[in-house]
Amino acid sequence: TSVKAEDIMIPGVNSIDQMLEGRIPDLMLTTNSGEVGVVPRLRIRGTSTLVGNREPLWVVNGVVVNDPVPLDSDVLNDPDYVNRIGNAIAGLNPQDIQRIDVLKDAAATTLYGTRAANGVIVITTKKGHVGKPVVRYNMTTTYKRRPRYSDRKIDLMNSKERIDLSRELAAASYLYPSDMSIVGYEYLLQQLYAGVIDDEQFAIEVKKLENNNTDWFDILTRDAYSHSHTLNVSGGSDIIRYYASLGYDRDNGVSNTTYTERYTVAAKMDVQMTPKMLMAIKLNGNVQKKNHL
Repeated sequence: TSVKAEDIMIPGVNSIDQMLEGRIPDLMLTTNSGEVGVVPRLRIRGTSTLVGNREPLWVVNGVVVNDPVPLDSDVLNDPDYVNRIGNAIAGLNPQDIQRIDVLKDAAATTLYGTRAANGVIVITTKKGHVGKPVVRYNMTTTYKRRPRYSDRKIDLMNSKERIDLSRELAAASYLYPSDMSIVGYEYLLQQLYAGVIDDEQFAIEVKKLENNNTDWFDILTRDAYSHSHTLNVSGGSDIIRYYASLGYDRDNGVSNTTYTERYTVAAKMDVQMTPKMLMAIKLNGNVQKKNHL
């Protein structure tokens, strides 16, 4: 199965594997976390493998690329560990991709051997064209709204409602677990029964608790603004063609401290040595910084 990158491009998505969802027959994607920078699990030939890596083989411009961090077999299928680090092409800028080919039958094994047992995803990046230099700049921005207590799907008790619930439990002689820390209304009630405070002090302290609301969404989360930038230039002649690009992505999570930052660089030069000989020089690099705390 082959698709053009421009046909599956999704604004605000910085990883090509996420763009493949629903575009390739039998390709299954599973996202185990809503954190920024977490890549989905991909399965091309099922999930029947009992041990070892079940991820497909990634090939970029004819070169097999491996995951950024060598992992032991006991953690290869742990989504909380692997997917946060990123897969083999997590540092590849989608704006630099021309075409994606997915091999999922015997042809994959024939071309790439036993490493292709889980299928192969072949990525071909863009190259220069014959003509004057063409400079392109692409920018996408996304806005993620933090949760708020006023949201329709968020139906939580305020402090007054929480105290009312405690009153109902106390009236019903509810027994709390013995290892539970007694706080709030329950603690004041315990102090009252022990004679540490009187009824007036009890009423004053309960009144304070009923109005002690904290907007935890405001403290722990933020409205997140993310942006992605790519600048590329291409051109050349019948003998030499070139393509080069620089990219920067900043994906901020709704949690105050979570983010993924990525710098990418790509360069490709094709030199027609003779009518039957072509020399290609290709360079891809990236630096990523992530925080999931």
